Amino acid sequence: MGAGRTEMISFKDAKVAYLNAKEDKFKLIGCPIKGIHCTNILPEINKLYAESELARENKEYQKSVEQLQKAYYRTLELKESPCTKCVSMFQSSINETLETMQEELYEMSYSIFHRKRYQLAYSKLSNFIKKLNIFKVEENPVLTTKEVG
Repeated sequence: MGAGRTEMISFKDAKVAYLNAKEDKFKLIGCPIKGIHCTNILPEINKLYAESELARENKEYQKSVEQLQKAYYRTLELKESPCTKCVSMFQSSINETLETMQEELYEMSYSIFHRKRYQLAYSKLSNFIKKLNIFKVEENPVLTTKEVG
């Protein structure tokens, strides 16, 4: 009985192992100010992103969305001018993940084989994305001239 027995790992241990095994989503490369402003914030953003991915893999979409929301709001704490490009990249990546998750949840909530249990997470996620898109500025706006006559 003892020879064939495998060791049991608690969920907490598995979560720690998972988070340590994954690489950070965001890394500083060539920061002109050597990461002075984000030494505390960037690890927290990476931790929240990793927790979100773990929750997503376990189909805990509500928790995954909440962790991504927290990560997004943490990016807003980097307000210094040399950080704006990094913040934009962090937010863009988080937004892409949210949109991908929204597509997944839509399929699971409203397809032929839908499950109602994902509709609340889909609704919450859609509302958050709408809120983010209110502030989105079109990168290449089309300008026209109209003659006033």
